Amino acid sequence: MDIKEEKMIIIFSWLLEFRFSTPKILSMSLEHNKNTSIFFSSLIKNEFVKVVKNVHTNKERFFMLTKQGVDFLEVRGFDVENAVTKKARFERYSMVLHDVAVQHFIALKKDTHLEVIWDKNIIKIERKCRPDALMKMNNGHWVVLEYERWRKSLARIFTSFVNHANQISQENYGGVYFVFNTKLDHDHYISLFNYEQWPLFSKDMRTGKMTHNGKYFQPNEVENLRDCFIFEIMGCE
Repeated sequence: MDIKEEKMIIIFSWLLEFRFSTPKILSMSLEHNKNTSIFFSSLIKNEFVKVVKNVHTNKERFFMLTKQGVDFLEVRGFDVENAVTKKARFERYSMVLHDVAVQHFIALKKDTHLEVIWDKNIIKIERKCRPDALMKMNNGHWVVLEYERWRKSLARIFTSFVNHANQISQENYGGVYFVFNTKLDHDHYISLFNYEQWPLFSKDMRTGKMTHNGKYFQPNEVENLRDCFIFEIMGCE
């Protein structure tokens, strides 16, 4: 029973943080992740989790907490104030594939970090700089995750580099993972990252267009800054 309760806490706390997940990712989050289908079936049967679908995926099953699942966590001391159990909003949620990929990467890295805060639950970083997730690594340092599902424009890429550099300089976190699906995008970002200076851009609030303002950020003048950026390729299939 102790092992079962521990597994329930891992699964339910994951769903509490991310609001939804897939059976595959939830299995990855467990240390002993073999033969989880029977375990998941029992959670559904006992109405701790429910199965939901999303219009942007092809027959993919997702799990969400029920009120009973939330109550299970609450009596064990979890803060459940922001728990989400209603499926109506999720069924047409357009960022589902992006968020699944973020979860997939975090599950792959589960042995390297102690705590995760998902995008929607991050409150100490201003919105324009808010990453896809915050991860507290085993050494106690916080790093952020940026999943680039699609290649951004040059202006947005350089602006992202500069924003993260400023956040790191202000000690809001210690580093950033940039994660990609393809080697082509991975190499493209690295080629821009390796520029000796990064162009700065200003945004026209009326049109939304970003233009180079003639100024540059000097990454080499910030001690160890380049060591704080990690670029990785992740297959999400």
